[in-house]
Amino acid sequence: MTDLDGLDEKDRSALDRMVSELQQQHSDALLAVLLTGEAASADYRPAKTRLTTLVLLGEVTPEALRRTRGSLKAWSKRRIATPLFMDPLYVESALDVFPIELLEIGDRHLLLHGESDPFADLEIHLPHLRLEVEEQLRGKMLHLWEAYLEVGASKRELKRLLVESPLGFEVALRGLLRLRQEAGARRPDDSDALLAAVETEFGVALPTLRRLEAVRGGKGSIAGDEVEPLFDIYLAEVRSLVRTIDGL
Repeated sequence: MTDLDGLDEKDRSALDRMVSELQQQHSDALLAVLLTGEAASADYRPAKTRLTTLVLLGEVTPEALRRTRGSLKAWSKRRIATPLFMDPLYVESALDVFPIELLEIGDRHLLLHGESDPFADLEIHLPHLRLEVEEQLRGKMLHLWEAYLEVGASKRELKRLLVESPLGFEVALRGLLRLRQEAGARRPDDSDALLAAVETEFGVALPTLRRLEAVRGGKGSIAGDEVEPLFDIYLAEVRSLVRTIDGL
């Protein structure tokens, strides 16, 4: 999705109402409101995707947060998650610490309100990005080891782990791909295209990630006798990604 016309009518109405309320609450201090994440991407599912937003104020203060606090319950009923509040100083000073997260916002957002797009031209320094990509990939490998121990012999729980965990890899993989792209280049929004691009760019094979992503999207299933060997192959693919970022 590249513009607001792709939004479901009810979702668009809910967001318009939210922006109107934010304008009443914050007046000129409201610099921008962005629709972010899946709702601003090709993965958007009308009337199903959780609506995630970012609110940019001149300065985020306790008083400013209190003005909005009373609206959260009503927004939640319209599938609008609690907004992420930021101010320009925070964005500027966090680029070295959270390059992946800010790059994600830069890549996957739609401007709902504001005279200019504050995330249109973020200056991401690649060394900072590389460090956070490695941190995330290594952290996810540790999580898989720990989660595998916790599910024990339950095939049902291991299957759940397999199906749910690829979602968390997409952000790290988009960060990995950005390390080889020109600044401003469009990274794949679609999961299949993203995995294909990573495979091509870095010479890795990710067939299990591809299959799990398909299952998560309702295409195919995993039989009970497959879960253990599938986990073994999955973990090997994650190791290959960790070795890849370690060598950059």
